[in-house]
Amino acid sequence: MRALAFEGNAALDDDELAEQVATDASGCRSLFAAPFCLVWKGDAVYARRRLDRAELERDALRLRVHYWRRGWRAVRVVPRVTPVDSATVDVAFVIVEGPPTLVGALDLGPADTLLSPRARRAALDGLEPGEPLDLVRLDSVGARVTRALDARGFGDATVIPSVVDDTTRPQKDVALTTYRPYR
Repeated sequence: MRALAFEGNAALDDDELAEQVATDASGCRSLFAAPFCLVWKGDAVYARRRLDRAELERDALRLRVHYWRRGWRAVRVVPRVTPVDSATVDVAFVIVEGPPTLVGALDLGPADTLLSPRARRAALDGLEPGEPLDLVRLDSVGARVTRALDARGFGDATVIPSVVDDTTRPQKDVALTTYRPYR
């Protein structure tokens, strides 16, 4: 494989997507070997990657799952293999993101009254109505709200985020349920 590219991705950057796939382009083994790679492509300094078509399909699935977690539920990912010569190919993942799934109403439950406005804004950083429903951020918000409640003296509180999945609407309502077992 000579090159790996991502086409059509506007919401997520190439580096983030490259971390999600197992397919990788051939290249120098290290930065220190780069001068040698310019003149010699021996196995000691140059890593040759072979195309695995089954892994390519799994990579497309990994990318769809990653986009789904980040709020793009209607994404399509199609791998494209372009022959360069008889032994070399270029690989591109063609991505059609589609519209994002947005956060609708945001219900903090009891945490809304237990936290100051400043602590609430800090805990909810990155999760706002109208923004893409990023499940990674949602999980982080739950942990930050739990820590903020702990700092206010509610060390027994646990905050569990949940999403109300109404398939008739493009927006999903988010609820943060606070559990306090030792009231």
